[in-house]
Order: sequence, then structure tokens, then C-alpha cells
Amino acid sequence: MTRGRSQKLDQVWCLLFGFILLAAIINIMSLIVGWWFLIALPIAIAAVFSILKAKRILSLRDKGYFAGRRFRGQWLYEEIHDGEVCMLPLKLENTEPGHFELYVPSLVDWSETVPLWAANRREEIVRRIAERFKESDIHYPPDWQI
Repeated sequence: MTRGRSQKLDQVWCLLFGFILLAAIINIMSLIVGWWFLIALPIAIAAVFSILKAKRILSLRDKGYFAGRRFRGQWLYEEIHDGEVCMLPLKLENTEPGHFELYVPSLVDWSETVPLWAANRREEIVRRIAERFKESDIHYPPDWQI
């Protein structure tokens, strides 16, 4: 078995164990606190997701862009162009469990891989993304100008 496949299998087992553990904790909490806990928990989870979605929508409406979110190993930067939401996916590196770092592409790589609307705007877009990242988690290429 290859190393990548072995890591994915380990991730699946960890995820499965996590779900089982979470289900056990929820069950115990409902026994201790009461049946209302089973209703309150999904409502609280839905509220958190709704707040995150509202922040994205308000940012797109007010600023014209959303500095981004992590999705499947990528950072998705979003902007409004001609009334449509356009996305720019940037690769993230998982440097340790649960910790991701952004490596800004060089100017040549940027111009070859990004959509036309983002082609000459690397510094502007990366500065916007930096709103949502710790500075130490962003790695700039040698051609980056401060």
C-alpha cells in the first residue's frame, strides 16, 4: 500500500472514531442534562453555520470580496464581478494536523494559473487574504515586493 493511501486510511479511521466519540458524548450529555440537549445542539450548530455564511455574504456585498475560507486543502478567495461571484483557489499546505499555511505563487506561476480577472492583482489579493491569516502562516516567494 502506498504512503498516501495509508494516510488517507488513517484519516478515515480517525474520522470514524471521532464521530463515534462525539455520538457517545452527546448521548451522555442528553442523559445528564435532559432531552432538550438533543434539540439545542443541532440548533446551535445551525446558528454557527448561518453566522459564517452571513459574514461571507455581507463581506461580498459591502467590500466586493470575501478574503476567503479553507475548502478541501485550498483557500478560496471570492470577488464579485459583473454581479457574479468569482473564486480564486490557492493551494494550502497542511504543515501539521489542523494547521494550514499559504504559499503565495511566484509572479510567473500566478500569471499562468489564475483567472484573467486576477492576473495582475497578486499583491492586492494576497493582502486581502492576509486579513484572515496569521502573518507567520503566509510564505511569500522571492519575487515578492514589500
